[in-house]
Amino acid sequence: MNKIPVANSLRRASAASPRNAGSPLACLLAILLASLPLPTSATSPGVVNRYANIDFDRVSGYGNYDPAALANPNVGGVDIMMDWSAVEVQKGVYNFAPADAEAAAWSNAGKSFVIVIRYTNEYPRDCNKPQNLPSWELSRIPHFCDNATGGLIPDYFDGTFKADFEAYVAAVARHFATSPYRKNLLYVRIGVGLGSEGFYLRPCRRGRPCDREHGMAQLNAWGFSPGVWKQWQEEMMAFYQAQFSYATVIYPMVALDVDPATGNPIHMDVAYWAAARGMGLGALGLRPNFGTGPAQIRPIMAYVRSHYPHTYIQFQTFVAVHDADEMAQDIEIAKELGGKTIEWYSEDVVNPAYQNLLSQWAQEAAPP
Repeated sequence: MNKIPVANSLRRASAASPRNAGSPLACLLAILLASLPLPTSATSPGVVNRYANIDFDRVSGYGNYDPAALANPNVGGVDIMMDWSAVEVQKGVYNFAPADAEAAAWSNAGKSFVIVIRYTNEYPRDCNKPQNLPSWELSRIPHFCDNATGGLIPDYFDGTFKADFEAYVAAVARHFATSPYRKNLLYVRIGVGLGSEGFYLRPCRRGRPCDREHGMAQLNAWGFSPGVWKQWQEEMMAFYQAQFSYATVIYPMVALDVDPATGNPIHMDVAYWAAARGMGLGALGLRPNFGTGPAQIRPIMAYVRSHYPHTYIQFQTFVAVHDADEMAQDIEIAKELGGKTIEWYSEDVVNPAYQNLLSQWAQEAAPP
């Protein structure tokens, strides 16, 4: 889950200084990738989505990036991960230096960056360790520990939580509004739930621990219902768009409950609402048989492309790909659904075995 040219951008964390910049492996990768030819379109010479591939780094902390990714001509941008606790170190005190350094490095190389803001974690595995919710915020709001994931869940509807998080989002938006690299901001994705996505709790899936009954009891006590969650997501998305009026804001779709009032899945209703207001759509997951049911992504994207053809559509992969065949399948699905950008895990974008596919996707992605 945007609108400047988009072709190859690395899905990874931002950095004040390149990660492992001096290591022999990083230097070798940078040399090899820099020697690759720039992508050119075989069917439409000169028409290439330069930002189709974005780098996502799940390992490095705030302000770090891989120099091999930056040097790769097949990568057009990077995710700057502006997790709340990493940036607002005290209430009203912001550390923007790492984000500024990363934005400068990628912009000066003629590439773009994406702002990703998260206030919760997905699978931190330990409620006692630091998380994306700042420690100073935890003392101000109701929250509970999801024992299955080790994640801290805030009372999403609490007035103090909403006011504090909205103040943080507004501060980030004001900062980049005056940045010399503002024109290189590709899009903004901010969580409307866990991580940078839209789950209120992690769904129960085979092979993963789950304690949904306990979590739902607490959320229900705070006033949760499908209709309330839909309204809350729309309110938050409207606020994000108002703050980042100079950029494309993405609604991050995930499979959610059906709203009894409409008979539609929440994410379907919010996606149509968002597209009608000029927001972009993002979806986590590219895989064979992706989203085949009426509540899933394929019919939503088909409707949006028919009724709102200028909507910016982007995807993030579930995990690092296992092989070239899987990457090729991801690309085919993104093409089918009108994607302009795929956020890949960093290990994929710097893998020499995948460079031809990344170049191909830059040629075949929807125009920016």
